[in-house]
Amino acid sequence: SLSRPIPNADHPSDHIPIKATFEVLTELDYYKQCAKAWYGAVSGRMSQQAAVPLGHEQLAHAFFIFELDGNDTVSASEFGAGCYQIDLHPAADEVTATYAKAVLPGQTGITFEGFTQAYVSALQSGAMPGMADLRDAFSNFDKDGSGFLDITELESLVEQSSPVALPKQQASKAILDRVDRSGDGQVSIDEFLDALASAWTNKNIPGRA
Repeated sequence: SLSRPIPNADHPSDHIPIKATFEVLTELDYYKQCAKAWYGAVSGRMSQQAAVPLGHEQLAHAFFIFELDGNDTVSASEFGAGCYQIDLHPAADEVTATYAKAVLPGQTGITFEGFTQAYVSALQSGAMPGMADLRDAFSNFDKDGSGFLDITELESLVEQSSPVALPKQQASKAILDRVDRSGDGQVSIDEFLDALASAWTNKNIPGRA
């Protein structure tokens, strides 16, 4: 029991310690959500991903959950413990494979750089959160169902998606030149998704521009 009832001179309100405890728990839960989203993306567990991609700050929160001893590197044992802490119970081979994706060459554990690179690679390889919606958007503009967007379909995309009026022929040609990696004069679903993932990571993760 307390030696002096609250409120008193040191604690003028009994609301203060209760509020502080609540905020700490909420912050930790948020960090765990970020860690789950990272693991979901890198491991390929789509159901574990966030509704929107993680930014630099959220990636730092996620890294905090796995990096337990304060040396800025996540060991294999720490990674396994982190998975347990966020209530994930994957098979051992999945944990090993996911861990390996984030260990940079020459490193003995996961650094924050490797942690970030693994997430960016997952986005750009097609595991980006919101993937179903983006595929639906692509299909909506793919009027002939060919699996590609030609210049006419890109013009429709520009016309319907741009918040301001643009010269659609010039804008569509610029999109095609930038996104059409194969040079076949049309945009595939993979090229479309990769361009969106690259644009997002360049904007939201420092050093990727």
